[in-house]
Amino acid sequence: MVKQEIIFWRYLWKTQYVLLLLPIILMALAAAIATYDGDLANNLMKLIVFPILLFPAVASLYHIGSIHHRELLLTFPLNNLWLGLIRPAFLGFIYSACFTISLKTVSPYSTEELASAFISSFFYMILAGFFLVLFKSIAIGFVIPMAYLFYGIFTTGTGEGYFYLMQWARPNPDLTLRDCVVVQAIAAIVFSLGTLYFLAKRNKYHWNT
Repeated sequence: MVKQEIIFWRYLWKTQYVLLLLPIILMALAAAIATYDGDLANNLMKLIVFPILLFPAVASLYHIGSIHHRELLLTFPLNNLWLGLIRPAFLGFIYSACFTISLKTVSPYSTEELASAFISSFFYMILAGFFLVLFKSIAIGFVIPMAYLFYGIFTTGTGEGYFYLMQWARPNPDLTLRDCVVVQAIAAIVFSLGTLYFLAKRNKYHWNT
């Protein structure tokens, strides 16, 4: 198992390093800019870095959403637990932690706001993996979560309730950070299990995408 994981991460790095590195590079850029222009750095984190956090999630599952691998996917033996649950959760934790730490360096967010940013970014990455596996499409793995995110940004979460992903940055007065954290943490678990389920049943569900 350890050898397989090493092989996987090496291959992922060789083939998807751009998607893996871009969020980290922009986080570092925002931290550097913060010493000169805090508002610009903060907006960079909120409006650019946060949306592209789904890049690593999609990269780790790209072979599921690639049209060139769909036929092979139906019969190829996969470790569903690692591919559908452990790896996405690991990547989500690492990138969400990096994002939260970067936020703290660019703007004086409260502890509660940082906790909300961490959970929201983690949930956002889990959503990307869920929709990619459900529809077996890289495009949908990108489009649906990002469209949902930007709808919330432009409407301050109208109609999204406690699933609003930007409460920590653009608060909706009808919501509380604590409730958003709890609901989104539970939702992240549910969608992670959903990803695992649809991956295990990948030969049963076929969508025209």
